[in-house]
Amino acid sequence: MAIYQRYADILFRTAFKRLPVVHKAEDFVQEVFISLYKSRNSHEKIIHLKPWLFACLRHCILNEIRNFNTHRKHDLQIAAHTPLTTSTNPGYDLKILETQFHKALVQLTDRCREVFFIEPG
Repeated sequence: MAIYQRYADILFRTAFKRLPVVHKAEDFVQEVFISLYKSRNSHEKIIHLKPWLFACLRHCILNEIRNFNTHRKHDLQIAAHTPLTTSTNPGYDLKILETQFHKALVQLTDRCREVFFIEPG
């Protein structure tokens, strides 16, 4: 608890400067402390806590930016292949959607495809 009280505020402020969305900054701080908790029993000992926390925060922020850019790129690709007119035949629209879905699915890496099909729970 003392570590959280000492570093949570400065981690939040740092995250918020990089990505000014309150709930994202809060999520990043939470992820950092979850990572710290998970690493408590690992063989790798944390010698310098503050730099480790900020490196973990940087990693979270970079992952978020990378994911955002990937999603935006995929959205643009989908938009480029989406017809501008809609059909009055719902079966036809469904066929177009299924075709686009399968085309997008083929473009995924094996690992992404595997993660995509993991059932929750």
